[in-house]
Amino acid sequence: MGATSACLSDKEEQASRLTKLTSVASEVGAEVMFRFLTVCPDAKSLFIHLDQSQGSPDLLAHGLKLMTAIGDGIKGLDNLSTLMTELTDLHTNKLKITSEQMEDLSCTILVTLARNCPAEFTPECHKAWKTYLCMLHDVLLSKRAETP
Repeated sequence: MGATSACLSDKEEQASRLTKLTSVASEVGAEVMFRFLTVCPDAKSLFIHLDQSQGSPDLLAHGLKLMTAIGDGIKGLDNLSTLMTELTDLHTNKLKITSEQMEDLSCTILVTLARNCPAEFTPECHKAWKTYLCMLHDVLLSKRAETP
């Protein structure tokens, strides 16, 4: 995945951007989840075990998991497929996430980042995040293409 690093222009720069979000990762992640479940109501059935109301402790906890996984992926970009093996299995085999749902989630991540970090969310930053989220989408749904 050497080209992957080049796509994000500078992995360290992207990790630095993510570090700025660390203090508010659960809040940003919770907003991502709330927006995602609003935009993609068919995905609500995947999270019936969670209180899906805005700002709920469940969404804060799941939002933190989401942002942590995203951060881990950025830090381990050269090994993304290996790093995301468990999440790939979960999203492909257990949850049966669709490509459309993953695209909606990526879009809500971009919107939420732009809303919460307007000064840092430059066009270059937007492009880097979009590139990374596309790679993550491909990795998390990669097993679907392999199943008959």
